[in-house]
Amino acid sequence: MKYSMMTLPARAAKTALVLVLVSVFSTAAMAEKINLNTADAETMQYIPGIGLSKAEKIIEIRDQAGKFATMDEIDAVPGIGERTMLDIRKYGSLDSGVSVLTEEMKANQPARSASSAAEDGPVASSS
Repeated sequence: MKYSMMTLPARAAKTALVLVLVSVFSTAAMAEKINLNTADAETMQYIPGIGLSKAEKIIEIRDQAGKFATMDEIDAVPGIGERTMLDIRKYGSLDSGVSVLTEEMKANQPARSASSAAEDGPVASSS
């Protein structure tokens, strides 16, 4: 099939629109915040800067003292620094949000920084 010069801009616009829609819908799953008062350690690790050790510490304190009332209480958790708190405030919630991730959310896991991966130790790979 031959294409005239008039259809190429229309095809390019249609392709661009499809790419934008795919991008929007693929990030929509992670738009939901993670409820730090109900999430398990695996789910909390989807917040950048939170690895297994920090997630377990948050849960330990939550189990001892009860649900967190303010983000300042999470800021007091040993090992949670200023940079991690910025990510917790962006991706975490105390009163709403998911406590169990959907398969789609797990598939869209954000890349972890080298510093947070090194902090939590080596990651076991499955073969």
